[in-house]
Amino acid sequence: MDRLRVLTLNIWNRQGPWAERLALIRHGIAARDFNAEPDSDEMRFLRGLTPIDGVSVYFADCWLHTTGQDPGAGFGFTYDRRNGFAARSHEPSRRIDYVYVRGPDRQLRGEPLSARVVFDEPRGEVWPSDHHGVLAEIQAAPQPIGPY
Repeated sequence: MDRLRVLTLNIWNRQGPWAERLALIRHGIAARDFNAEPDSDEMRFLRGLTPIDGVSVYFADCWLHTTGQDPGAGFGFTYDRRNGFAARSHEPSRRIDYVYVRGPDRQLRGEPLSARVVFDEPRGEVWPSDHHGVLAEIQAAPQPIGPY
């Protein structure tokens, strides 16, 4: 992989062939505030669980593939009522910010290695944002694969 493609997209924009274009991407990262919970159609589409207009893709949700598998990991809330900014909305805490990666490929490039919620504590009484961040470590260099 000579280049890293980072995607910014509006998953709700059903105008035009965005699903088809997304399906053509071989390597890439989509990271953003999707404002959608993990079981929503949008997130299920990205994880390959729900087709849209006959198109299906697969991106690995870095949180689900790494930290989210640990029993003590918690829910990975990125919109959390502990945060004073988020508490004002009177909405429940939930995970709505994601890092998705298209992979891994046959050389394990694009494999999610770790993910964690960051900026989830205030400094004094100041929160960095109304959302917490997601930091993901993703395999970029080709890895040797033994015989099967």
